Amino acid sequence: MRHDAAWLEDYLVASVEDPRLNLQSILTRHFLVTALTGDRFVALMEQEYRFAAAMNWLKTFAERAGRSRGFRERPPCSSARRG
Repeated sequence: MRHDAAWLEDYLVASVEDPRLNLQSILTRHFLVTALTGDRFVALMEQEYRFAAAMNWLKTFAERAGRSRGFRERPPCSSARRG
């Protein structure tokens, strides 16, 4: 099964697979960066951990607030899937 590239990008970035927020993605990226550059980017990596933690908290907070007020989440992408 193949999907439209735009739909797939929206789906992956808008869900739990978002590489900016997914801890496994961040740890893998940091492992590779450290292997290639040593400790050169440690301060930047620490800030990325903080950003991801804050955004994950905010995302959870917003989802809970939306459910308590009866709001529905929009689908991540309006593009139709291709078969």
